[in-house]
Amino acid sequence: SVEVAKPLCLACTAAFVDARSAQEYAAGHVTGALHLGPGETVEPVLANLRAAQTVIVYDRDRDCAAADRVAAQLQAQDLRDVRVLTGAWPEWLASGGPGESGACGVCTVDSR
Repeated sequence: SVEVAKPLCLACTAAFVDARSAQEYAAGHVTGALHLGPGETVEPVLANLRAAQTVIVYDRDRDCAAADRVAAQLQAQDLRDVRVLTGAWPEWLASGGPGESGACGVCTVDSR
């Protein structure tokens, strides 16, 4: 939930992964989040995520379908603690969670 994830973000004790489109990510995302759309290769961000104790994946929809797919990809890479943010990006914004905009410097470029 946002109530659990927000303090982890503020304390920099979790890595966040945005599972939305590259355009949505660039328009606004959780501060410090990496971008990884469903089906994209995880290798460019894997080292960053392995360094984190907890990885929190989010998308745009309350059903979390895209976040669930990306979380499954990350779990298949043996990451320890992968969670899906219920409420997604809209609830994060509504709760005043920290955000920023711009492209992800270490992520893959979504050419679709």
